[in-house]
This record gives sequence, C-alpha cells and structure tokens, in this order.
Amino acid sequence: MKQGITKSILVIYYSLFIIFISIMSLFRTLQSSPATITIFHNSKTPMSSMLYKTLELTVSKLNSSPKKDDQFIIDVMKDKMPTFDQFKSIVQMNGIKPEIIKKIYPLLSDRTDMNKRVTVKGKPSLFNEGEYALIYDAFNELISHPDKEVDPSHIFHAPLVIDWDQNLAAVDPSGVKEILNKYSH
Repeated sequence: MKQGITKSILVIYYSLFIIFISIMSLFRTLQSSPATITIFHNSKTPMSSMLYKTLELTVSKLNSSPKKDDQFIIDVMKDKMPTFDQFKSIVQMNGIKPEIIKKIYPLLSDRTDMNKRVTVKGKPSLFNEGEYALIYDAFNELISHPDKEVDPSHIFHAPLVIDWDQNLAAVDPSGVKEILNKYSH
C-alpha cells in the first residue's frame, strides 16, 4: 500500500513538473513575441493614412534590424471601431487624455446641430455596454450601407493607434512618435 501511495505522489510531482515546464515555455514565447500596435484606420482620412504609413515604415525598418526586442506588428482594423472590451481598456489606460476619447467618440463631446439649432451635451459618463452595442451596430451598418446624410465618423472618428503593451493611445503624429520612441531607440 505504501508503494502505491509513493507511486501516486511521484506521478503527481511529475505532472506538476510538466505543467511548470509548459508554463515557463509559454512565458519565454510571450517574452520574445513582438508587441502589437493596433490602428483603427479609415483610408479616406488623410491623418489616418499618414499615421498608417508612419507605422508601416517603422515596422519595416525595425524588422530588418538584428535586434528582436524592439519589434512590433501592426494590427490594421480598417473601417472598424473598437469592441466594447477594447473601449473599456482604452478609457482605463493610464494617462489617456479626455480629448482623445472625445475626438474619437464625437457622441461624448458637446456639439451643436446647426440644422435644428439644438445644443446637445455629451454624456458626463462613458457609454455602458448596451449603449455601446447600439453605437457599434449603427457604425457597422453605416460602413456596410453608406448613407449620404450620416457620416460614420460622427460615431467613431479614426485614426486611433493603440500600443497595448505600453498602454498608450494616439490620434496624431506626436502621439504616434511617443509610442514609437520605445521601439526606435
């Protein structure tokens, strides 16, 4: 009986050792994988095209470099807006400026509708999940079935560049330069 218990304990230790090795291997893989920079891109917007070209040029230059620790990949989200989970991550980023949030989500900004002469105040808080789902669906509908009277950029205004590893967001060249400083030192 004692021998059976000893074998069971050895099997458990061996299993735990294999799990530990697998986890360590996963960490090594994750550590050597390149960072991901996402651009929510609208090719019809000159600023978006400019930021996308900047990212492409930088990634091309860095990928030809022998140093592997300063590389990243570009995740292009063409004519898409962030999911609700991405939106929550973006607004919770350290140092995210309220101006960036208001710029990319015009519905959160104070605005005046000149045709109706009504001033509409943006919500003091951010979208909840239900509101975001409606906004997300409306944006996607406008992208797939354009309406001459409603521009999708009134719902979500690209470009938005996110470096998920550094927890940084940018909407202009100076912000993208700040993001790329880590990679092009």
